[in-house]
Amino acid sequence: MRIIGYELKKIWNPKLLLIIALISALFYYLFMAFHIEYYPNGWPSTSDIEYAETLVQLYGNTITEEQLLTFVAEERERLIVKTEEYIQTLPVFAAAGIYSYADLEAFLESYLSESSTGEITEEQRDAYVAFIFEDGHLGMYFQSLDSLESDFDYFNRIIGGEYPDLWNRYNQNEQARLMQIYESGEHSSVFHWWTYNNTTDYSVYFSVLLIIVTLILISPLIVTDRHSKLHYLQYSSKAGRRILSRQFTATLISSFVLTTVMLLIFGGIYATNDTVVFWNSNISSVFNSGIYSVLKITYGTWVMTIIAFLYAVSFAAASIAFVLSRFSGSLITLVIKLVPMCAALIFVSLGLLGGLLTMDNLFYRFTRIPGMDIIICGAVGIIALTSAALVLKRERRVDVL
Repeated sequence: MRIIGYELKKIWNPKLLLIIALISALFYYLFMAFHIEYYPNGWPSTSDIEYAETLVQLYGNTITEEQLLTFVAEERERLIVKTEEYIQTLPVFAAAGIYSYADLEAFLESYLSESSTGEITEEQRDAYVAFIFEDGHLGMYFQSLDSLESDFDYFNRIIGGEYPDLWNRYNQNEQARLMQIYESGEHSSVFHWWTYNNTTDYSVYFSVLLIIVTLILISPLIVTDRHSKLHYLQYSSKAGRRILSRQFTATLISSFVLTTVMLLIFGGIYATNDTVVFWNSNISSVFNSGIYSVLKITYGTWVMTIIAFLYAVSFAAASIAFVLSRFSGSLITLVIKLVPMCAALIFVSLGLLGGLLTMDNLFYRFTRIPGMDIIICGAVGIIALTSAALVLKRERRVDVL
């Protein structure tokens, strides 16, 4: 343990930690902060998420079609009353000949067709902008209500065979899974695509950052010893030859600690998005824009799977850095070797986390094998750890010269 502690001290170099902190802060502000500051991102994302959260508060994590239709009808009546008041207080509507909600409905039906031909007046354009984009974005709330209703109906029509071209895009196993989603009621879960997409993008960027900082933290450990010829002294005794195994243990411990700290920091930041309200919602929801999981899984379980994946990626990156460092005589040589390996790890990470455990996943789409993303993740981890184990075994017999 004393040797492992010494190796951990070498890994957690204050100067290196400062570099990692600076890189993490810069990376966050360049790529990740957007998904915190702009969630929900504009409209109708804001109204979509607001209604999804309201549905969870009113009905729980699942909702029947009857409950949804009742909610939509009641909310539409509330919006109509609010719109009537809004029309009376804003002169721009009167200028466009709009004096009631009925006038507004007729106006909206003709607006899009007339705008394509350039036949609308400036007053009509101002009225449209005022309804859709100004003072609470009332038009967007109406649009979100329509989407809630149409999403449920659309999935029912798919299952009912009304879209044969779309249905036939799925293979037999996928069609069976869709029927399972329908019959088990997973589709009635309240979980929106905006949340799914935001969580996915944030996790993808986080995995890229984690790979980079793990490689930076672990890589110098062995190559600095070899550059200073310290390994000659280590090879001179049987105990010295076991130091590399102690260094690998320190590598895995450091990888675990680094990942945990990073998750606490960046996971804590992401928690401010309050997506935890959907924790018990299934991700195969009719509101998730055609994203269907390959197995029954809630948002919370999906997030925990992502976290497990991040630990696996970190261990793999640490093991690769350990192996490459062992066979590099200088930091420059090591960096040259690390760049393509880093790029490969990032590519695999992007492919795995994009649509993890769903039919939308890159590796699933290529193979049509459920869970292929998990299989590949496990294979990468096993290959990395096995490579490190072979290096350790070789070290016991290697000749100094």
